[in-house]
Amino acid sequence: MQRPSVFLSVDFDLPRMRSVTSECSQQDNNFEEFNSKYTFIDRWAADQQKRHAKDIVARHQQIVSKKPQQKPKTLKRNEKNIQILREKMAIKTASLELKGTSEEPEQDSDFEDKEL
Repeated sequence: MQRPSVFLSVDFDLPRMRSVTSECSQQDNNFEEFNSKYTFIDRWAADQQKRHAKDIVARHQQIVSKKPQQKPKTLKRNEKNIQILREKMAIKTASLELKGTSEEPEQDSDFEDKEL
């Protein structure tokens, strides 16, 4: 029984590697210089990615933590509705006062609580 052949696929960032290798001296094969520059780029990219992620998290927390502000139109409409309700209640209380009845129901003398 044969084992399936396994190919390792490694994705190299060729433009970045070419830019780094072009900066290195081609006369002498100085791999230490290449490695130091390449790891610097990797560290810089990882640092930028972490900063970006922290910014996104901070922005999200600011958005979630602050209460939504009402729009000016909504505020005006709410104030107008409250004013209309107050006017209706004033009219209702005035009409009840004219009729001589209050909003609280009167108790009949027959149903008063009697001490036993």
